[in-house]
Amino acid sequence: MKTELERDLLKIFPEIFGVTGSDPEDYLWGIDCGDGWWFLIYSLCRELQVHVDRAGVDQIVACQIKQKMGILRCAFSTTDEYSQGVIAAVVAMSYGVCEMCGNKGQLARGKKGYVRVLCPSCRAANPD
Repeated sequence: MKTELERDLLKIFPEIFGVTGSDPEDYLWGIDCGDGWWFLIYSLCRELQVHVDRAGVDQIVACQIKQKMGILRCAFSTTDEYSQGVIAAVVAMSYGVCEMCGNKGQLARGKKGYVRVLCPSCRAANPD
């Protein structure tokens, strides 16, 4: 994910990413996926933070967000049944969203064997 997109998420959801006032302005967390999933991750973080704020549950903190075997993989601490359902729903949505651009995509294996969710245009531009 582009640096500026990751920084936007860190600024919007500092609690989810464990960002504190002492972290430097150029702090990066390490989201390891394409830009096309930004809105999925934004939506996930928003729903989780709203749940924390409204339900009064312990703060949910991201441990890892990445692409693995073509789909979005997310690990969070202190999740409950509701938040686990939200995470599972967003991961399921990643099966149909192009990781590169966010358009409708399809899970498929590239020429070098890499499995990714890409739209036809991004698949043509990234055949690996």
